[in-house]
Amino acid sequence: MKQYKLDKNKHYKNIKKEIKNRLKLRFKCNWIEVLKKLESGRNYNFKNDLDFMTKIEFELTQILKQIIKKSFKSIEFPANIRISHNKPPKGYLQRPYATDNIHQDSWSGEPSDSYIFFMYIFLYKKCSYMKMFYKNSKLNRRRKTLKSYKELKINENDLKKYDFSKKSGNAILFDTNTPHKSVRGKNGIRISLDVRFRLKNPYIKNKQIYSIKEFSTNKILKQGKFWHPPTKKLSTFKNKLNYEYEKIQEIGDAKALNLRSNYLKYFEYQ
Repeated sequence: MKQYKLDKNKHYKNIKKEIKNRLKLRFKCNWIEVLKKLESGRNYNFKNDLDFMTKIEFELTQILKQIIKKSFKSIEFPANIRISHNKPPKGYLQRPYATDNIHQDSWSGEPSDSYIFFMYIFLYKKCSYMKMFYKNSKLNRRRKTLKSYKELKINENDLKKYDFSKKSGNAILFDTNTPHKSVRGKNGIRISLDVRFRLKNPYIKNKQIYSIKEFSTNKILKQGKFWHPPTKKLSTFKNKLNYEYEKIQEIGDAKALNLRSNYLKYFEYQ
């Protein structure tokens, strides 16, 4: 687990600017009015705009390459740009993997070689925040996928809090066995970005190609959400898809192409 201050990073600034402009365009008003709309409960699903998320991915990948010493071979697409309100959406807390509960991402099926990168974009003083904890040996033994985060009864007092400052541009990197939770604020909204990346090829598990079920039809987590990270700037999702097919050809296994083609049928943001 490691923290970073990215407020002066040019790629962070580009992401922040793109998000701001996208919201102004979506709500057809200036930034002050955008914030008022968001405070009133309005939201926006950035993932529906795959061209926009493709551009964000390039900037995000540049940040990861700057701060990560290990070479990563897979990245989640689209990344998650979240607008968090003080009250959870209706029915959210009843979801099996609601992040308001203390959890480790390994419990929802995330691969053992994956990491989570989270950064604050826009913040209010008393908005919601990410609460981090040091690894706990007892929890660390629980690595199997759970049906729900509520399946485990966790006493927060048994965990040691990790100090992660709530400030625009602050970011944190941690692995899938790190306990954390979302904490609702008192007023104002929070816009943050998080993404998962892997050290291994997105199509291979234990030196074998993933099964169709694991990659594209699993109800809990589809491994097909991991793609090859871009090495060049891509302006549209179509460009990204063509780039992915090029990388698949390098694998030299027709099964990988079949996995991606099948995943696109279930791609919920198409």
